[in-house]
Amino acid sequence: MSVSLDAHAHLQDPCFDADRDEVLRQATAVGVRRWICNGTTPEDWPKVRDLASKHSEIVPCFGLHPWFANERFEELSEFLVDAKLPPGVGEIGLDFAVAPKNDPRQELVFRRQLDIARERRLPAMLHAVRSLERMIAVLRETGPFSLLLFHMFGGPAESVGTLLKLDAEVFFSFSVNLLNAKSSRVRKAALAVPLEKVLFESDAGSTRDGLRRTEPAVIREVVDEFAKIRCISRKELVEIVDENTTTFFRLWKNR
Repeated sequence: MSVSLDAHAHLQDPCFDADRDEVLRQATAVGVRRWICNGTTPEDWPKVRDLASKHSEIVPCFGLHPWFANERFEELSEFLVDAKLPPGVGEIGLDFAVAPKNDPRQELVFRRQLDIARERRLPAMLHAVRSLERMIAVLRETGPFSLLLFHMFGGPAESVGTLLKLDAEVFFSFSVNLLNAKSSRVRKAALAVPLEKVLFESDAGSTRDGLRRTEPAVIREVVDEFAKIRCISRKELVEIVDENTTTFFRLWKNR
């Protein structure tokens, strides 16, 4: 069996419109029973809200992804207020690999969304690509925060200690990039993060080229690979991470 939580997914993605219930069933069959579903644009926030209303196992997050930093985000507060239970703010962050470059706009949008997370004491789901150093600086300037999740964490390993010293409860989720045997940086990061701070995710949804999709059931493979890297049994790892999940949602108030 796998861990019980998929800590980061995009179940609202149109790639699941034809078979979403079956995809969730297959994930449940390997032990995944809860999903944190992240919005990325104003257009998909209603889909995230509707999925969470339909499925109590889906925890909603609403945010403007850095790839779409030029879109509006003024309605974000409205979605956060309307949610029946405290949602998360995400997926938000900085991505300095995106083209065309829009780093100043990304940072403006990121800071404003962090302000919302801080003021409402909501967790933030963070996306950092080639931007971790700058993100750390922004988080230090804008904190404190109640709860931060570094999604699809890929290092560098030496940043872990710095991130754990942020004025927030910090967790790290590992995803399908861990399955690439050539991803030495991700593997080093997997060795560096304390086990009590580890979660796992599928990042389920379509790839940016729209040609492939990742499904929630892949999380079992990610767990297996992480267990090999850390030289512990799957059973021991699942027990640790399920305890982390309990802690994570205790910090995420009323979840």
